Formats: sequence, C-alpha cells, structure tokens
Amino acid sequence: MGEFFIRTKIKSGQGISEDVVKYIKLLKKDKILILTDKGVRNTGLPDKIQEIIKNAGISVYIIDTIQPDPTVELIDSIANKYNGSFSAIVAIGGGSTIDTAKGVSIVSTLGGSIREYVGENKFNHLDFPILAIPTTAGTGSEVSWHISINDVENEKKITVRNPLCSCDYALLDPNVIASVPPHIAAMTGVDAFAHNFESFVSNKGNWLLTHQLSKSGIEIIGNNLLEFVKNPTNKVAAENMLLASSIGGMVLSHARTGIVHQMARPLGAHFQVPHGLAVSLILPYAVKFLANSIKDKLMLINDVLPEVEEFENENSHTQAALKIDKFVKKLPIPHRLRDVGVTKDKIEQMAIDSLQGEESIFNPVKVSLNEVIMIYKAAY
Repeated sequence: MGEFFIRTKIKSGQGISEDVVKYIKLLKKDKILILTDKGVRNTGLPDKIQEIIKNAGISVYIIDTIQPDPTVELIDSIANKYNGSFSAIVAIGGGSTIDTAKGVSIVSTLGGSIREYVGENKFNHLDFPILAIPTTAGTGSEVSWHISINDVENEKKITVRNPLCSCDYALLDPNVIASVPPHIAAMTGVDAFAHNFESFVSNKGNWLLTHQLSKSGIEIIGNNLLEFVKNPTNKVAAENMLLASSIGGMVLSHARTGIVHQMARPLGAHFQVPHGLAVSLILPYAVKFLANSIKDKLMLINDVLPEVEEFENENSHTQAALKIDKFVKKLPIPHRLRDVGVTKDKIEQMAIDSLQGEESIFNPVKVSLNEVIMIYKAAY
C-alpha cells in the first residue's frame, strides 16, 4: 500500500520570484516577515523582494541574521521577539533559512520552545503560512516535512517532522541561483542527490511513486550538477537542479533518509561542518559499505548515473558505487573528514550520536556501532 502527500504549491520558471505579491495575496496576509541571511542579502535579492511587496501596499520587514544550521535559540528568539508583528513569512535562502521560517511559524503559533515539538506530528495546525524562494538547489526544505535544528547545548541535531512543516508556496527561480558560488552549488547538489538516493534505497515508506520520483531526481542531478557548478548561469541546468532538489524533499518526507544523513548530522553538531558538505563527505564511503546489501537497487540506477569508462568491467552494482564516488570527487569541495577539522578522538562519540540511542540504523540495512566507526574512519 502506498501513500503520498504534498501541500506545497510549486511554481517554477525564470523570474517567478518577482511574482511574490500574487501569491501573498492568495494567502490573504498583509504583514510579511522576510527571513534571510547576510550573504543572500548582499546579493540584493531580499531588498528587491521587499520593495516589490512594499510597492503593493503590504507591510514588510526583513531579518537577515539567519545562520547555517539554525539553532534552538535562534528560532525561539525570532518567534518570541516578533510574534504579533507578522502574519506570513517569506523565506529567501537555503535550507537553514527555510527551516528557520518553519520553526518560527511553529513557535509563533503554539508558543514555548521549538524543543517541545521535536519528534513526529506534535501539532495539528499552523497560523503563519510560508512562501519560500530557495537560493540553493539542495535541501528541498521548501517541500519537505522536516526541520533540522542544531541543539548547541546538547551538541546534537534534532528534528521536527510533520506534513504541516512544508511551505505553502515554493517559487523555484533559476535567476535566483545564477550567482551561487561553485562550492555551495556542489555541496548542496550532493545533498539533493543523497535525498533522492537514500529515498530510492530506503526500506521504509518507499513504493512505486517515491521509487520513480527519486530515480528521476538521481538522473536529473547526474546530468546537471557538474554543468551547474561550472556555469550557474545556465538556466536549464539551474532550473533542473531546483526541480531535483524539490523532488528530493518530497521523497525523503515519505521514504526517509538513512545512514548518510544520520552520520552527517554529528559532523555539524560537533564540528560545524555545513550540512551539504557533511553529506558529501559521508556519501561515497557509505555507498561503498552498502553496495552488496543494496545491489539490486544500485543495478537499477547504474544506467542513469554519469558514465565512467574505466569502470566498465565492474559488476553493475559495484560500478554504480564507483560512479557515485567519482562523481562526488569531481566537485570543488573537500573530500576527507580531516580536511574540515574533524578529529579522530570524536569519531566514536559521533558514531554513538549517529545511532541516536538505537541499536542499529535500519534504513536501508542494519549497521552496528563498529561499522559506523569503520565508515567514519574510511572517510577520514
């Protein structure tokens, strides 16, 4: 039996972000809070969107203090300080900004702290709709049911999961990501790949629809990421990457992620490694570890992965794992844990944190503590 749900209305196309007022009016809200970060604000986009909204006679205010890997404190402080001064949020940024917007909507609606809503389906309504304008092609946060939050106090990543966490509108505008730096395009692109890949090989919530969507996402990224990293002004590659990112957000909400994301989260919590980069560092080594256990599924995606001539004589499932490794290694980002400040003495603790108190990781196969340590060491 299959199930699929998406509440986000997706609009895609060059310049679609400039139609923001049209969608705000459909939400019937008249006080807008724009959330962004200083880097994105320096591009001029948030101020341009603010001017468009203001010219329509709608009250609008910008907060540009969003940081990578949003913290409990950041979400709670924005919600508590500005609650009552806005009726909808426009999130302009990557996954951190969009996740912050989701958290602010929850705390503004329900009160307390975002910590109170960690887990699954802890609330049944939100009063503050969100319109997302993604500035990276990676997280799929605009459509996903998840919020990833950095619990600094306890040195761990925590997750809020609820179908209501997806945004009301997502405006996928390739013009918006035309100036993204190559290393950001690379690490967020691998994150999108991992969302699709882990959902494809998942043994939880995966069925024909998610299977076909995630396979398409893998193929789109395989055909477009390297070109997009090299030339982000290529509007076709940019729009394709935004679409693949949203597909990843849809499928991970249903089929879930697994070992790659579970091992990536402690890198952010302990060493402040950006999420997309953490995923990029773990992905090739986790896939090699899993290869024999998921050979049937690797065989199914081998043909949609970029061709690598020197691996032609390998079995197709092994070839697929090697293709993924080579694909990631072509990108202009670090490829070893030691290159991003990770220290060996923290590996065992990160492995424990990866398991999140469970005896093993079940998705897509059981993985022991010692095996998680082994993968970290291989990636080191």
